Amino acid sequence: MREAVNETSWLMAGARGESYLCYDERRDTSIEARDSRHDETPQLGKGSAMDVSFATHILPKFRPGDVACMARAQVKLNDAAWMCDPAGATGYRDHANARRVFSALSKGIMPPDGPWSPDWIATYQQWMDSGFKP
Repeated sequence: MREAVNETSWLMAGARGESYLCYDERRDTSIEARDSRHDETPQLGKGSAMDVSFATHILPKFRPGDVACMARAQVKLNDAAWMCDPAGATGYRDHANARRVFSALSKGIMPPDGPWSPDWIATYQQWMDSGFKP
């Protein structure tokens, strides 16, 4: 049985519920790369028929610090098999891992140092809508 992990618990430390940032944003020089104007991944237009894949369009948006931070909570942001897993879990009929990550991203809970741009959230949504292709 899968262990339920909600978005809020990803940013909490242990049972005491202390909030923490996984890494110091002042030392992370790649933060500006989260701005979609500096995004080097292929861009998708509204209503684009382009196939959206995890490897090409989603994975490059996660920085090494994001991946390391979430790995401590058993969230495997850099693992296509985990992100594209079709299994459901509490609150999600299917693809619970990817949907849980999307929920945290779209609420601005993740990453800990600031939200993704609306363009990036839209790309993630399009990836889900097009079938969670690895």
